[in-house]
Amino acid sequence: MTQAQTMDAKLIALIEDKTKALQAAQDPVERAIVHNERALLYQRAAAYDEALADMEQAIALQPKQAVFYNNRGDIYHQNGDKERALADFNKAIDLEPKRADFYTRRGNAYVHKGDQGDRLRAIKDFTRAIELESDNAIHYNNRGMTYYSRGDLAEAIKDYTQAIALNGQDALYYGNRGDAYHLLGEKDDAISDYTQAIELKPKHAGYYNSRGNAYAKKGDKGDRLQAISDYTKAIELNPQQAVFYNNRANTYYSRGDFAEAIEDFTQAIDLQPYYAVAYNNRAYAYVRHGDHHRAVVDYTKAIELSDGSDALLYANRGFAYAGRGDLPRAIEDYTRAIALDSYQGAVYRQRAKAYETLGNEDKALDDYKRAAELGDGEAIRRMQA
Repeated sequence: MTQAQTMDAKLIALIEDKTKALQAAQDPVERAIVHNERALLYQRAAAYDEALADMEQAIALQPKQAVFYNNRGDIYHQNGDKERALADFNKAIDLEPKRADFYTRRGNAYVHKGDQGDRLRAIKDFTRAIELESDNAIHYNNRGMTYYSRGDLAEAIKDYTQAIALNGQDALYYGNRGDAYHLLGEKDDAISDYTQAIELKPKHAGYYNSRGNAYAKKGDKGDRLQAISDYTKAIELNPQQAVFYNNRANTYYSRGDFAEAIEDFTQAIDLQPYYAVAYNNRAYAYVRHGDHHRAVVDYTKAIELSDGSDALLYANRGFAYAGRGDLPRAIEDYTRAIALDSYQGAVYRQRAKAYETLGNEDKALDDYKRAAELGDGEAIRRMQA
């Protein structure tokens, strides 16, 4: 019997026990408590309709019990009904305005709504939770994550730092602060935090991947080797995560190890066949490896998987067509790329070269002029020659 099956059996047994307790209960307060307890068990089993039905009964029996509204709001939230969740969290807070956990729940609901106004409301709720429980690291972490989602990285770092000061044994806080440092370009600080997170949670593949990203961003030879080591460890811990292979492949690519890069991009695609980025990246590697035919196939797949609005994909495929000598198709792709983004001088320059090779000097000259106007250095030199 698997762990999941064992858990299901345990939940069923616990629910049956609550049902028997409910049948025996006569006092309205006791019945409300049992309905609430059974609702939470149904919630654990993802049986949301049954959970909500029990919470309706609990609230009908005890309409002034704030925790019942909070719990029902949590079930609504977990079931994706954000508006009903917020209404219940509001009611819980109206009934008990000094419960920090109620503000935390409502703050999380606002975060999941996702727009900037809701994130500001979430920050306000997490701030109120901090005012009520200033020694709780979770509240600072929650507010820090919300600042991070808004791009307020300095504020996020302040909150993560406070969370660490209150609880320095939680890897999550170091990992989150590392993410903020990484986005700020503070690579060494990010690496330090990811290293601390790894020491606290050495089986967490994501922290190795994140530290690998930071080392890769530093960019020198030794750092790239360390990045590869970290990605390899992440893969050992979670070999089904396509992004780990893609990241290691990018680092191999940056070192000029194109065969190894192609192998890892291929593994990423095998794990996630709709991974457009991996197709695009493998195509880059094929081009550098001199295999323009396979590159065209991969760029075509990346275009099929995208929404068709990425000018770079068409430009790249055009370059691959040119590499295999198919200049008419190269020009067609460069033209598509220019239609999507007419401010890329390099694409005009590549199309100019294709026209020039085909003997269309007038069109080539027009494209060289436009590329030079857009600041393309090679085109400028060409026009000045």
